[in-house]
Amino acid sequence: MEYRVVDTSTHKIILKSPKFPQGTNNIGEFLAIVDCLQYLQKNNLNKIIYSDSQVAIDRVKSKKIKTTLKYSPQTKLLLEKLQEAIVRLKTHDFQTKILKRETQIR
Repeated sequence: MEYRVVDTSTHKIILKSPKFPQGTNNIGEFLAIVDCLQYLQKNNLNKIIYSDSQVAIDRVKSKKIKTTLKYSPQTKLLLEKLQEAIVRLKTHDFQTKILKRETQIR
């Protein structure tokens, strides 16, 4: 699993995660939003975040995550990053607007 944060106006990749041996789409979407929030705050940028995952948006807003991903040597780093993201959400005040990006059904 991996994820990227892309500036939609320039199509430039702003952030790119390492490749994790195991993970889920929802975890990747969640972490992308949290990493983007931190990036925007650190760089004092006021932009809207778009995600095509309503589940990830809802989990960021609730500052909670649900996952059935089991702890193993392959998931250790990802689960640690997930825990750090939850702590970051609970200890920082993010005012950034997060919206659902509509994706076309093919």
